Amino acid sequence: MKVNQIRPEHLKVLARAAYEKDLEFYLSNKNSFEQRQCPACSLHSSGTYLQKEGFEFSKCMGCGCIYMNPGPTPELVNELYRNSSNYKFWSEFMYPQSKDERLSTIHKERAIWVLSFLKKRFPNRSRFEILELGAGTGDSLVTILRQDPTNLKGFAVEPNESMQKHLLENGIEVIQLADLESQEFQDRFDAVVSFEVLEHLLKPGEFFSIFKANLKKEGFLFATTPNANSFEVLLLQDKSITIDIEHISILTPAALQALAISNGYRVEHVSTPGEFDIELINETLEEFSIMMHKDSTTADSQALIRETGTSSHMRCILSLQ
Repeated sequence: MKVNQIRPEHLKVLARAAYEKDLEFYLSNKNSFEQRQCPACSLHSSGTYLQKEGFEFSKCMGCGCIYMNPGPTPELVNELYRNSSNYKFWSEFMYPQSKDERLSTIHKERAIWVLSFLKKRFPNRSRFEILELGAGTGDSLVTILRQDPTNLKGFAVEPNESMQKHLLENGIEVIQLADLESQEFQDRFDAVVSFEVLEHLLKPGEFFSIFKANLKKEGFLFATTPNANSFEVLLLQDKSITIDIEHISILTPAALQALAISNGYRVEHVSTPGEFDIELINETLEEFSIMMHKDSTTADSQALIRETGTSSHMRCILSLQ
């Protein structure tokens, strides 16, 4: 699988134009931005790690988390995602035109990851209820449910209205975030899943605490998020696609550990099984190939990045303590 298969080349110019509208919204409100502490371990940083598109990003000296600092207020974040031109573009163009490729690759891999773990951990159980937070189009969740429609039941929480029509088309039951506090959803789910959400949050720790009561005592949280310790970020810096105005809290394995402990979770598994690092670096730095050993293949280099935990894609499984 190549990057262009899930991000069609002919849509990149339009995608950039949509993103720049969101960028202008933040730039026009930058005077309202506030100083932040590390969103993972709460340490303060007075320095700037890098600047990009008119914004500063700090790097935590404790856990390595990279975060926009100063950052937007919660009200600005909510307004951005309610009216995001970028999200609307992805909903109307990028997702539909890459849906088949995404279903057979990214979403299928996620489904296998979640279900294989659950079935291995609970070999005598056939029925599972799953909640996805920040479900987007719902393609990941529906791919999971289709593996066993009789015994799997799913619910989704998605605040962005442009994505909700896709959830309904996929037959996913959408619930509001406030509904999670009702008795109906307490101690109910075998798994809570969240794919590429944590990096968008001002306070990822609040995310973990919100649904803690919704997990069964023996339930698990599955999450994927970019890795601030990735080779791609370290090499490309402000040119890295991992760092942008949406990714305001980019975590590391150490940051995930800190968030888990402080919110009453235990880390069962953390890995960085990415595939695109070398490809993305080559697209950005034409001279990068000169730095690689002449006998080294892209596959070899990517495998080394994955094995050393420095891939830009990170996933984790947490359990309640």
